[in-house]
Amino acid sequence: MRCQRFLLTLLLLTLLPATLTAWFIVPVAADTLLVPQQYPTIQAAVNAAGNGDIIEVDAGIYPENVVVNKTVTINGDSATNTIVDSGGEDTVFNILEDNVELCNLTIRNGGSYSGVTIYYPYDGLTIRNTRIIDNTVGVVISDADGNTIEDNVFINNQMYGIDVIESSNTIIRNNQISESAFGIEISDTSSSQVINNTVSDTSYGIYVPYSNNGNISANTLTSNSWNIYLTYSNSNIIGYNNILGGAVGCQLMYSEDNTVSDNTVDGSSYGIYLGYCGANTVSTNILSQTDWGLDLYNSAGSTIIENFMLENSWGAWIAADSDGNSIYHNNFIDNAKGAFQDLTSTNAWASPVPYRGNYWSDYIGADTDDDGTGDTFVPWEGVDWHPLMEPYGVFHDVAVISVTPSDTEAYVGEIVNITVVAENQGTFTETFNVTVTYENITEAIFGTIGTEENVTVAPAQNVTLTFSWNTTDMQPCVEHTIKAEATTVPGEIQTSDNTFIGENVKVKMIGDVNGDGVIDILDLNAAGKADGPYAGNPEFNPEVDFNKDDHIDIRDILVISRNFGKTC
Repeated sequence: MRCQRFLLTLLLLTLLPATLTAWFIVPVAADTLLVPQQYPTIQAAVNAAGNGDIIEVDAGIYPENVVVNKTVTINGDSATNTIVDSGGEDTVFNILEDNVELCNLTIRNGGSYSGVTIYYPYDGLTIRNTRIIDNTVGVVISDADGNTIEDNVFINNQMYGIDVIESSNTIIRNNQISESAFGIEISDTSSSQVINNTVSDTSYGIYVPYSNNGNISANTLTSNSWNIYLTYSNSNIIGYNNILGGAVGCQLMYSEDNTVSDNTVDGSSYGIYLGYCGANTVSTNILSQTDWGLDLYNSAGSTIIENFMLENSWGAWIAADSDGNSIYHNNFIDNAKGAFQDLTSTNAWASPVPYRGNYWSDYIGADTDDDGTGDTFVPWEGVDWHPLMEPYGVFHDVAVISVTPSDTEAYVGEIVNITVVAENQGTFTETFNVTVTYENITEAIFGTIGTEENVTVAPAQNVTLTFSWNTTDMQPCVEHTIKAEATTVPGEIQTSDNTFIGENVKVKMIGDVNGDGVIDILDLNAAGKADGPYAGNPEFNPEVDFNKDDHIDIRDILVISRNFGKTC
């Protein structure tokens, strides 16, 4: 027994050093290498670094082409102060290792080359808070997965701002990109995310060929010829993008199973265009101020529902064997022409039973059976046998429906009451402000009569507001246009009826009974004819009752006499 204890103790003592070593392993800390304090160039620091090290680069201009073959972070002083300039000689940063990070730099003048490249077999590049300018291509990612490009500025990269090829799980977000032929291209990719970028002044804002299962959402695209363009790409989400101007808002070619939803396209020639496409879903988009809001060409089997086509030349254009599409619960509002469908196309313009079609703001028929759909003047636009009597869905819309002044003529100093009726024409309770103004454009006279704040109105209800206009300081002999405007509520798309122009009000000189701009014998004659009667008498003329005592007498005549001969 004593021998066994000795052997056990010997065994524990033998294992103890190894056990203590395992318990107290301390990870090696990353080294920080300083440029130019310790190393004169970024390349020299990379050469000296180990995997996991951080290279801090001070402010300055570094004329380099850097080959990064270590897993390092290269961090500048700031994106404007730390400039790496190739001078047009070669790629500025050539990444030859996994998990490299570039931050707070300006990367420029790759010449006929790129600002940054990463190729197979390397993955995991991160570029953050960096300006990438004046290269042929800003960033090239080819057959490299799991990269993140975020919070950067790309300017004047001639061909591409960001070019991602045959890669997966790349995240491109919060970047500003302008002045390239292609802002962002993701080609032959899968599961890429292009989110919350701002792209402007390119030929193709976001170009997506042969790519599947991506997410292109919440981007702002302005003045690109093709803002979003997908071709031979399937099962992508295109949502919540804000698109302004350009030839095409969103174009899909030879693509299917994509979801295009909740986008806003304003001022493009084409809003959403589907060409040679299979089944896609196009829903809850707002397409306004375009030549063609929705255009289908040789495209079949899509579901097109709950979109707003607002103030377009054509709301929808369906042509060239575009068959089997379901087009219903859309709102066609104030379009010059609602829809066109050629004879080669056959589509369902109503939901399954109970049949309910689309809302057309210019529909003039009647609902004879009170089921919410029109029964006369059908098919409306030659396509819709069940037009909706009211806009479809949940939406926000307020309007001013009348503006009425208490008088259309008033003497300087009189009070004119302006009665305004505002209406909630949407489906939410809304809170908004109403402002009443006066103006005379010829005389360049503009002013505010008053504002009623935080007006709250329930759906399908209206409110009557009264504003008092004191004309004491107004220029006489001028006719003023009275307007009322309701502020736009969040989510409102039809704003043309937020402003209402009421009757004109002319402000006159006191004593100018007939309002011709001269106080003369004609005004005395008018006063003389009305002399004596009290208010309520058929001969009573309130225009002569200057002191507003409801009685015309010598005191009113004296007003004319004292001002006799005055002109505007």
